[in-house]
Amino acid sequence: MPGVFLARCFVLIKFATLVLMTQSLLACSSVSYISHLISGQVDLLWKRESIDSLLGDEALDPKLRERLVLASEITRFAEESLFLPVDDAYSSYSDLERPYASWSVYAAPELSLESYTWCYTFIGCVAYRVYLDKDMAKSEGDKFIEDGYDVRVGGVRAYSTVGFFDDPLLNTFIFESEHYLVDILIHEITHRQLYIKNDTKFSENFATAVAFLGVEQWYSQDGRSDLFSEYQANKKRYQAIISLLLSYKAELEQMYAKEDITVESKRLKKKQILLKLDQAYQSLRDKEGWDKRYDRWVANMNNATLSTLSNYEELVPYFVALFKHLEGDWQKFYDEAERISALEKTARYAELRQYGQFHVGDD
Repeated sequence: MPGVFLARCFVLIKFATLVLMTQSLLACSSVSYISHLISGQVDLLWKRESIDSLLGDEALDPKLRERLVLASEITRFAEESLFLPVDDAYSSYSDLERPYASWSVYAAPELSLESYTWCYTFIGCVAYRVYLDKDMAKSEGDKFIEDGYDVRVGGVRAYSTVGFFDDPLLNTFIFESEHYLVDILIHEITHRQLYIKNDTKFSENFATAVAFLGVEQWYSQDGRSDLFSEYQANKKRYQAIISLLLSYKAELEQMYAKEDITVESKRLKKKQILLKLDQAYQSLRDKEGWDKRYDRWVANMNNATLSTLSNYEELVPYFVALFKHLEGDWQKFYDEAERISALEKTARYAELRQYGQFHVGDD
């Protein structure tokens, strides 16, 4: 199989070039961090097998076969109906033999909701640091905790190289529900369409919004209204929780900004606000008859978790409202998002918010 070998060699050369170009800006990082990223990414790429080749194997596990076919249908849909630049992304599969593709560290100061950022060459400064080793991620998080930061360390099922590589499907997410698979693939492919350096919030909220709209279109075209109704119900519940969390985030921000109260008073008020948040969530959960799947997550809210939530969800209603304003024209939507992204960050958000908010259930 000389063709496969040559393709893999090309990938390794490409990755080595990327590492050499970024190493100068990672001078503050340990050699072990860089080397573990190299070995982990090489392992992921080296294990790739083309979907066509796998589907040609009669001994392939039937469940994996079904999911590979479904994933191929989703990527074709993303390219043909959402006009996203799929190219050869997700045309291969890697089994990492672990539950998560990576682990991310998020941090924020004790009395601030400003995310700590790490800076890299091609993607700019981002509000998280990716590890391919769980223990290394935990160790990084512990260092921030020792320095007084609020920290969140969480497993990530998928991540995007924003078009530098043709990312493979992974065992870490391919067996999740159909709703999740459609959502995550569209989200990650969207980063190939538009990714803004130094603005995690804009880039991630844009991808989250495209995924939400894409799932809606996937089920409407497929004529599976029952599954879409289930997805809508789950999304409506999730967005109700998000709205609640963001309202308490705003309350914390207002309190942190006050200059007439002491640090100790702020610490006490922070505990009180987070306690009120958990109580408000439980009251809403019981009123709506929801299960307890989000209980632990909400109970462990801190500045790092809330700032991360904002980075992925806060602008979504405005992006969706923009899409509706443009009457569902994907190309116009992408063009307008790119125009807005070129503005200075404060103006960028103000421009987006002028379109108002869209809520699940709105026409």
